[in-house]
Amino acid sequence: MRRPEGDDERDESPSVLVPALNDYLKTSKLPVFARIRRLEVLRCDDRVCRGDSLLRIVGLCETDLRDGRRLACLHNLASTEQLARRVFAAADPPDAWWEACQAGAKTIAALTENGVSLPLPRWLRQWLELGSPAARETGEQAGVLDGAQLLARGRIHHDIGH
Repeated sequence: MRRPEGDDERDESPSVLVPALNDYLKTSKLPVFARIRRLEVLRCDDRVCRGDSLLRIVGLCETDLRDGRRLACLHNLASTEQLARRVFAAADPPDAWWEACQAGAKTIAALTENGVSLPLPRWLRQWLELGSPAARETGEQAGVLDGAQLLARGRIHHDIGH
């Protein structure tokens, strides 16, 4: 059986939900945040991480990939549950979800300004294009960044796309 071209270079590290970005990244891509001194992006307050950095999962993956994947899975479940609880507990869940999307997009834009290129996920772009439910009701969209504006910001030094 022939191995596919580039198979030995495939990134087998697990993906983790980065709450500050509201998106998943491969753990092998996370150390770039330490190199550019943006460790706050990797801080996680879910019940698994309890304020620790997601770099803890990176370290475990380097020594024991199976245990690293297990911890990544537990983190992903806990972070997703935490986000869902926050959104559904809000007085206006659609607006709370849009605000979470907007916060992730603003973080991606700030990272782009610092030289880290992250693609804006299609689903996030679509939510942003819909606009805030509260703003749609009033017909105002002042101060909202659209996906094109986010991608146009900053120079690219570290491309850590998916």
